[in-house]
Amino acid sequence: MRKVLLATTALVAMTGAAAAEVTVNGYYEFNYTSTNDDRTSTYDAMGDDTEVHISYNDTADNGLAYGMKVEIETSATDDLGVNNDEASMYVSGDFGKITLGENDGAAEDHMLWAGNTHFMGQWGSSVPTVNRVAEASPATTANDLKISNGLSYGPGSNAMKVKYNSPSMAGFSFAYSIAGQTGATESEDTEVGVTYTTDIGGVGITVGGAMYDSGEASDSNESTMQRLSISNGDVALHFAMSNSTNAAVADDATTTPVETNAATDIDTNLMVIEYALNDVTNLSAEYLNSKSDTTGELDELTAIGFGLSYSIAPGLNFDLAHHSYELTDGANNANDNDGSVTRASIKVSF
Repeated sequence: MRKVLLATTALVAMTGAAAAEVTVNGYYEFNYTSTNDDRTSTYDAMGDDTEVHISYNDTADNGLAYGMKVEIETSATDDLGVNNDEASMYVSGDFGKITLGENDGAAEDHMLWAGNTHFMGQWGSSVPTVNRVAEASPATTANDLKISNGLSYGPGSNAMKVKYNSPSMAGFSFAYSIAGQTGATESEDTEVGVTYTTDIGGVGITVGGAMYDSGEASDSNESTMQRLSISNGDVALHFAMSNSTNAAVADDATTTPVETNAATDIDTNLMVIEYALNDVTNLSAEYLNSKSDTTGELDELTAIGFGLSYSIAPGLNFDLAHHSYELTDGANNANDNDGSVTRASIKVSF
């Protein structure tokens, strides 16, 4: 992403010191989504997503790097229905990196981000959540099973936190984060992520895992994820599986997302193949299966997706994604739902 230096950029020309800089970058994305399923026939929607990022980075004479970053969601509401800002500072050196503030947790740093089916929205519902879903969550209603790529891990995300990222040590790296309490009776959310990357005969291999724990005794949310990626030249294969559990609690409108009143146990498996057709075109295909085991009910979602990403020009990208899905409601077959979603988007970045 091309960075624009502000007039206030400070250029440090001292021996042993890097150039300090203030940069601004961002993007605007326009998208069109068409949903066709057993419940709505056809539902077409338009949406957008836009952010502006401002960052400052500097390096001291002793090699200590530090800085800050603010990410501003400038749409009235983004595709999750909320204004989504991030703000944090960091200090880094040979010891690793410490981040303070509202930013992604340790688990998200080590999860698999591949393919596009999981970003298509909400399966089994007449109105998709365009662009992305925040987490894998249980079925809140009979025909509304929300699952992302199965690799998301709970409600932590951009909560205020302290995070440590280790340096890479012979291909091995890890991260740990702890979020502050959101109430007098709440506990701190903790996250851990681990990744190992190596190359064997020109074949790249990445193995990783992540964990999220809400820390609550009566309202427990725990998630784990494991991943394996294999790449060779222009082709990459990704495999991942995750488990997310919620303890049985009463509905609580003060929590996000709203808890169900029964224990839930979600298992999700994802397989993705990606192919770089040329320098500007990437193709992907994926298969996802997720089962939500709620007390007295077993819901299952199966989805197959295909995607194309094309770089029209530097900073201008077009994406096309399609998936078909089948949702089975274990409590009431009348709520079963089959359908497909197609999403096209164009994005300009600077």
